[in-house]
Amino acid sequence: MTNKLKLLLATMGIYLTDVQFMTAKEKGLIAQSFITFVEGGFKRQHFTKRLYEHLHLHCGFIAHYNRAGFYDLYFADEGQKAKFFRQFDRSQSCKPAEGYWVLTGGNDVTQGYHDINNAMVDAYMELKDQTHSVLFS
Repeated sequence: MTNKLKLLLATMGIYLTDVQFMTAKEKGLIAQSFITFVEGGFKRQHFTKRLYEHLHLHCGFIAHYNRAGFYDLYFADEGQKAKFFRQFDRSQSCKPAEGYWVLTGGNDVTQGYHDINNAMVDAYMELKDQTHSVLFS
């Protein structure tokens, strides 16, 4: 985990914990991948397998045939990018009714991952202005 990520997670008061199928270190690597993807302007090369697997397994996004199909659906067009990132915006879709995957406990698929999911949402909120300038430029 990088110092920047440690600082970001500590600032947000998020402490990642091990769960049955993922260590806290792996969760940190996913958060770092997400931050790199957002800061890097949503480039395909920054959309890692690790990030893709977490999004479709633990964040309420449906699985696609593969990572390329997921990327093409959500990031090939500006409207889809905006729709994707609304899922991470606490002022929009990311509310208890729609954002079950960020709740403590969640459901049987997201349970145990609320710490990393909230870290990703909080990271997005920190980077939101930068993200919107890339999304809508």
